[in-house]
Amino acid sequence: MTWESEVERKKERFNELLAESIKESVNFGETVLRFLELTSSIKRDHIAENLEILAEELKMFYGPHASLIEERIVKKLYLKLRIEYKPMAGYKFQEYVKNALGVYLEKP
Repeated sequence: MTWESEVERKKERFNELLAESIKESVNFGETVLRFLELTSSIKRDHIAENLEILAEELKMFYGPHASLIEERIVKKLYLKLRIEYKPMAGYKFQEYVKNALGVYLEKP
């Protein structure tokens, strides 16, 4: 297996884990994911590539509670990846997810 195909395989798995984290973190998570796929440019297997859109859509769905939902998603994702979650001042949802992807890609 080439290095590039290994990275692609890990990115696919990361997207699966992110989708699982969303489903497990919000009520009707599967419905939310399907709605996003139908009404936005987000596709389930490319969520990590569309984090800004995902954050905007979550804000539309959950209004002022979106940041709580985002935090639950991030905590669930970090748990699945066995990464320690540490709240960091000024960090946004997208930055936590991008950090998790970077750490995950570096793991053997």
